[in-house]
Amino acid sequence: MTNPDKNTKPTKDTKETNPLAVSSLTQGKPTESNAIKIPKIELPKGGGAIKSIDEKFQVNAVNGTASLSVPLPLSPGRNGNTPQLSLSYNSGGGNSEFGLGWNVGIPSIQRKTEKELPLYRDAEESDTFIIAGAEDLVPEMVEINGKWERVIITNGTKIIKRYRPRIEGLFSRIEKIEDSGNVYWKVTSKENVVSVYGETPAGRISNPFDANQIFSWNFEYTYDDKGNFIRYVYKQEDDTNLPVSVSEKNRISGLAPYTNTYLKSVLYGNREAYYVEDGLPAPNRPEDFLFELVFDYGEHDINKPKPNDNNPWTTRKDPYSTYRSGFEIRTYRRCNRVLMFHRFDELSPNPYLVRSLDFKYEENENFTYLEDVIQNGYIWKTNGDLSVKDSLPPMSFTYAKNPFNQEVQILPSDSLHSFPVGLGSGEYQWTDLYSEGISGVLIEQGSGWYYKSNLGAGEFSPAVLVSPKPSFTGMNNGALSIQELEGNGTKYLVQPGRNGGYFELNECEGWQPMQTFDQHPNLDLNDPNLKFLDVNGDGLPDIILSIENEFLWYAGLGKKGYDDYEVAQKAKDDESGPKVLFSDSSERLLVATMDMSGDGLSDIVLIQNNSVAYYPNLGYGRFGAKVTMRMVGSFDHDDQFSPDFIHFADIDGSGTTDIIYVWKNKIQVRYNYSGNSLSDVDEFYNPFPNIDSQSKITVLDLLGNGTSCIVWSSALPGDREAPLRYIDVTKGIKPHVMTEYRNNMGKEVRVTYKPSTFYFLKDKKEGKAWVSKLPFPVQCVDQVITEDKVSQLRFTNQYFYHHGYYDGVEREFRGFAMVVQKDTEEFEHYKTETTNAGALNVVREDLYQATVITKSWFHTGYYHCRNKYIHQLKEEYYPNGIDAVNDRALKYILPDYKIPEHINAYELSECFRALKGLPVRQEVYSDEGDESVKIHPYTITQFNYNIQRLQPKEGQKHAIFLTTEKEKLSFGMERNPSDPRISHNINIEIDSYGNVLQSAAIAYGRLIQDVLLPSDRDRQKQGDRQIIYSKNRFTESIQTTDCYRLQYL
Repeated sequence: MTNPDKNTKPTKDTKETNPLAVSSLTQGKPTESNAIKIPKIELPKGGGAIKSIDEKFQVNAVNGTASLSVPLPLSPGRNGNTPQLSLSYNSGGGNSEFGLGWNVGIPSIQRKTEKELPLYRDAEESDTFIIAGAEDLVPEMVEINGKWERVIITNGTKIIKRYRPRIEGLFSRIEKIEDSGNVYWKVTSKENVVSVYGETPAGRISNPFDANQIFSWNFEYTYDDKGNFIRYVYKQEDDTNLPVSVSEKNRISGLAPYTNTYLKSVLYGNREAYYVEDGLPAPNRPEDFLFELVFDYGEHDINKPKPNDNNPWTTRKDPYSTYRSGFEIRTYRRCNRVLMFHRFDELSPNPYLVRSLDFKYEENENFTYLEDVIQNGYIWKTNGDLSVKDSLPPMSFTYAKNPFNQEVQILPSDSLHSFPVGLGSGEYQWTDLYSEGISGVLIEQGSGWYYKSNLGAGEFSPAVLVSPKPSFTGMNNGALSIQELEGNGTKYLVQPGRNGGYFELNECEGWQPMQTFDQHPNLDLNDPNLKFLDVNGDGLPDIILSIENEFLWYAGLGKKGYDDYEVAQKAKDDESGPKVLFSDSSERLLVATMDMSGDGLSDIVLIQNNSVAYYPNLGYGRFGAKVTMRMVGSFDHDDQFSPDFIHFADIDGSGTTDIIYVWKNKIQVRYNYSGNSLSDVDEFYNPFPNIDSQSKITVLDLLGNGTSCIVWSSALPGDREAPLRYIDVTKGIKPHVMTEYRNNMGKEVRVTYKPSTFYFLKDKKEGKAWVSKLPFPVQCVDQVITEDKVSQLRFTNQYFYHHGYYDGVEREFRGFAMVVQKDTEEFEHYKTETTNAGALNVVREDLYQATVITKSWFHTGYYHCRNKYIHQLKEEYYPNGIDAVNDRALKYILPDYKIPEHINAYELSECFRALKGLPVRQEVYSDEGDESVKIHPYTITQFNYNIQRLQPKEGQKHAIFLTTEKEKLSFGMERNPSDPRISHNINIEIDSYGNVLQSAAIAYGRLIQDVLLPSDRDRQKQGDRQIIYSKNRFTESIQTTDCYRLQYL
């Protein structure tokens, strides 16, 4: 890297361009160009009494998730050059070495698995790479003589391929480098900070069978042109202290190889300045650095830890695996603490501990929960012994647990209308026909189809004729089936077979004429050796056929039908892989396909009376070695066991499939613990009147809580009075999410959640239809209560969500188009607590701020029926429906964004996607005063955007877009619509790097004159429009092999 002046001291600018901020998307935010700031009224916050270790809690209103971050105990480096690391919680996060929902956000570059499993055919660009877990990378192209060509650079033995994010904003130079078989990544920020990913095997996650199949490149080191260098060291997974369990048998024997890497240490504060152009080796040894942050997985001494301690690391109780990479990535380890060491020769010849962050967990076989985070400080004696250790009060966390409810409940009699014989017969089918995220009942009677919509809380609508109905029926006799052909939650009525096709519901919820498939295999779809499951990870149902020594699979093409078959060879023995046929199911054996590991792929499952085993799905018709789950006891007596009594469902929302065994006088539930074991027997005795061949057991979200109920229905006349009963196993509570945290210094935060279906059904009942719907429930933060026990203050934030959107093509949940937030400072709580405590504080309600209501609209990237979508959202804007407001200015809405020219239909959908998460409009109200005043907002802010297509699709998987703010229009009304203060910011010209070249800031004149002003001249001045025009010039960019610095203002 070229440094213009080596004698220039590092500046604090280095901190702002920290390499960990490879993308602001890493933090769940838009790219830099999309980071639009919007004004808001802030409630007062508690004072210093509730401050501990600088934890930050926030709710992402766009997608309804809660997040909390705790900084790691990092000592500051020179001039702010310090790794920006924190331990972060996200209510939508998965398991990790720090417990459920927690993680340390070290960026990486890996192959994307959400749309399709990787093929590792890099010469064909078969896979999509994703940077920092946030955005897809697209091969970079340049336009030469009107043609777009791929950017590939040859430099000696190196072949360099450049990439850019689909939604630009970083403007980093992203390079994939192949050097004599070694493949790694180099990312150079626009400030000339270099980050290198996976340069050594220790910094990669690769296939244990083939090291050339690299799934993930970890962040290994970074340096700038001021001499600073930071190194990240990783430790590879091994077989130390593996649990002795039947589920680990094939892993221990080597028949089922696995892999993983863990961040072990971070070295920074290099003693000697590093400049790459000097040709000297990069600092590599711990002794080369002043600071070392160490992650302890059990290897370090409890009382006197040293950076190089190497005791055997420990194993967690809930090891888990994912197979979406095409091989097993298994996590056995749990981080116990993070240690901060110094190396200053003036103080000690040996590294010494100065701070630590210790973690206390609640462990079980299902999940590991982080319960306490404790920050410790240390002072060392000159002889190297610890002399003082002191600690801050711990931060404590509480999580929702499964209550294992066994109470049987009956639906209200009004909801049971049109259920004359329960749901035990074939004329009734649970299905989410209109993709609302909750199942209703589809009824076939005579020549008609009827649908009872589920309204939640045990309430159903009257049966409504599905009209216009398809040209023929046959759901009952199997001639037709309801499927999700496109993987987006939308239901299609499918007639299988070579000449088959589908019926599709239009926007008016009527059936369109039948469309035939372009191609369909000539197969007997009733063949017991044939299954429908997602084989390649694209979310579409594929066909897989098990024959003697092979699996034949046909990739689903959605509405087009199915592709030609591909062949995957079976294993040579039953331990190495599945030899069974699907038709091997018998009176004593069930062969099924279910997600047992929780990675979203369907595995082949073998269930007998006293054993459960599965073969993990590796994708493309391949399956891994057998995993035999630990199981206590058996399902039933050997002579009475039957596979017909087995049901599958994810009851507790853990992601893995649980097993329900139903027969005679009991229901037996066995929870799946991370694909390793089944829980001990949890039996519900005599829960229902009859469990026999005339009754039917179904597991589904009956109440609209986003959680599962065990539903019993009977076709017997004797059960006519109550043909449908249920057990709400979790009492409507979503287990495993954080519900409370305390800093034990007076601050307590409690969080409650509700599913998106709650808000959808509430709006539906009120006649407020969503312009876009979610085909599955999403758990959202409902309320956050923050309480300061010292000052007796309590603040409540409540959220209401509308118009959720899931993009089935991209397989992305895009969030909600409108969110209402209510912020309340609770006076009654303060009054009660202060009075009870006998305090002398002033208690006056007029000193308290009234509830602040903020209505926010966001882009979700929804592009279907765009005009209808925009029109309905505008109907929600102020002052629509308020006749008293006649001011044309307040009714003015900024024009919609301009679509780039010459883009095709596919690029159009990507163009809208580039807007995701950006604010459209915000209105701020107060709950103070009478109704005639409350309806008017304090402020209104509008935004629109400029969309540039930087690179067309041109044979690649995606185009590249840049989104920047074009206009911002603000009304300061103070709840007086007749006299708003109007300001308008316009970015007139923006270049392809997102730099604003020309802009204008406009303050519009007052709309009405103030008669109290002393002169006509003053009144005229108030009505004048003020404009500030700005023109910016930037330096030239420096883009050479060793230096990459974009223009500065």
